[in-house]
Amino acid sequence: MTKFLVGLLMLAVGAGCGGYSSTGNDRESTKKELLVWTQTDSDGSVEEEYQYYLDPGNNERIQEGWYNSYYSNGNYEWVGIHKQDKRDGKWSKYYLDGTLWQEMNYVDGKLEGKETLYQAGGKIYEKYWVNDALEKWLYFRPENENAVHEVNFVNGKQEGKTYWFFDNGDVEYEVNFVNGKQEGDGIHYNEDGTVRQFTHSELIVTRWKIEGQLVWTFKRNGTVVFDGMEEYNFSWEIEGDRLTITDVDTGEVFSEYDIESLSMSELVIVDPEYPDNETRYVR
Repeated sequence: MTKFLVGLLMLAVGAGCGGYSSTGNDRESTKKELLVWTQTDSDGSVEEEYQYYLDPGNNERIQEGWYNSYYSNGNYEWVGIHKQDKRDGKWSKYYLDGTLWQEMNYVDGKLEGKETLYQAGGKIYEKYWVNDALEKWLYFRPENENAVHEVNFVNGKQEGKTYWFFDNGDVEYEVNFVNGKQEGDGIHYNEDGTVRQFTHSELIVTRWKIEGQLVWTFKRNGTVVFDGMEEYNFSWEIEGDRLTITDVDTGEVFSEYDIESLSMSELVIVDPEYPDNETRYVR
């Protein structure tokens, strides 16, 4: 379908629809004649319109003031503001039926503050921006808009605590990140706030030895390999101070150990049936 462009000239005075105002000290702004550019389809329906002024140096359009784009049914798609050809202030995007899809805020063309995404009338996520850098991401249950997941960032990488929440807002699971990598245990909680289990600790996802001889290889996916028993399919889990090794094929517990000590360099365990016999492993 052939499209044609129509430039409608409009001098904006005062604070009318999308109007432009300036202070007496802004000598450059007082010289700007704000015009309205309208793009239509061949049937005359408006697709896009925005305020602009002509650059005195090259006569190109510089967007300044309100901006609107439309779906074919006439409903808004985007509504926002430009300042010196950059997004500035609040911008909103809408679904075809006119319901709100997304909201965000800009300063000098960069995301700043809260960005929100909606679906089926409910909130899906919120992102928090500082100078176009993402600092926090919150996911929600759209049916009640309770937070379900929180992720924090520094310089584009996960940093600090990441949380999953019960429906009542209490923490269900938490894990810490440093420079984009998990550090320490992931902790699962019961709904009453007590610790249910620890999983996939960075301290134990490694190889443990006795007197230089490799014994266990713990993997991040929850599997564990015993030296000399590679044909077996074992999994591992830490709950409280109890390390449990399970035969995945049969579902039966292969062995259980009480963790007496766990550090970056040493793991000390005991068999619950023989608590006086410690076994020490080193990395």
